[in-house]
Amino acid sequence: MRQWRVGTFSMGLLLFCTGIGLLYAQFQPTPVVSSILKWWPVIFIILGVEVLLQSYLNKGEESRIKYDIFSIFIIFFIVMGGMGLQVASKAGLSNYIQENINAKRYILPANHEIALDKDIQKVVVEAGFGPHLKVRTGTGDSIQCHAEAEIRAQSEAQARQLLQEKTPLNTRRNGHTLYLNLGFSPANNCYCAAYSLILPEGLAVEVEHGDTPVQITAGHISNDWLIRGDGDLNITLAPQSNLMLYALVPPNQQLKGNISWTSPEGKPLKVDLQKEKDWQEESRPGEEAIQAQAQLGEGRYKMTIIHQRHEENEISVNQLP
Repeated sequence: MRQWRVGTFSMGLLLFCTGIGLLYAQFQPTPVVSSILKWWPVIFIILGVEVLLQSYLNKGEESRIKYDIFSIFIIFFIVMGGMGLQVASKAGLSNYIQENINAKRYILPANHEIALDKDIQKVVVEAGFGPHLKVRTGTGDSIQCHAEAEIRAQSEAQARQLLQEKTPLNTRRNGHTLYLNLGFSPANNCYCAAYSLILPEGLAVEVEHGDTPVQITAGHISNDWLIRGDGDLNITLAPQSNLMLYALVPPNQQLKGNISWTSPEGKPLKVDLQKEKDWQEESRPGEEAIQAQAQLGEGRYKMTIIHQRHEENEISVNQLP
């Protein structure tokens, strides 16, 4: 009795056609993926023709077709794979995969300006778990935002079009407070690589930066600031600053820079250690945070730094000479 492995001819023909398609794709700009996703049902036609042809040519009792385990497995795999591809195509998954395979990475600048109403007294910057943030102060009466957007698209023209549909920040207002939420929506493969803000010097500012590293270059601040987060913080202050600095940090946190910090009782704190006990001793959960303060000029306005996590992230405050 002769046994025929159903699917052997189909698999051979499929491999042959795939090789021809891949070779053809080397000389054509059209991606082979689109052709595969379009012509995949042909494999069912090839397999069905093979079975019908073998059944017709082997009508005798001794030469009838036998299905071995390998053939059954191949047929089951092909049928389930075909059904999966059909479902993925209807759900748009195949188009999504094709777009991402052909997409390239572009980094483009995005600028945005927010005109402030006269009754806005405070700005809250929400930048938790985001990219690197730079903040500067200026003499204008608007907020300037510069961002670098990372976009995956088929071309640079498409990337720019996607960028025009996005804004580097989202705003909302509550009374006299304006909230700025930094972050592109991850939809359409649009992300942000870095942010730079210019804030008016006369506004009260609150920065909630979470784990995001923040670099602040402040001019002549004329209002109170609150900076709260756990990421690295680097602050540069103008020579004639009129600030009272307050810091509330964990016991194992260093306060770096050229500022002369003191305890609330007026006792000087070492710049490199900022605590009386040995740096090598590990802090314990529940241990009281360190309170430090420093006065620049008459100390008319307050800048408060709150760092809560027990990690050795850098906090550096420097005043320009």
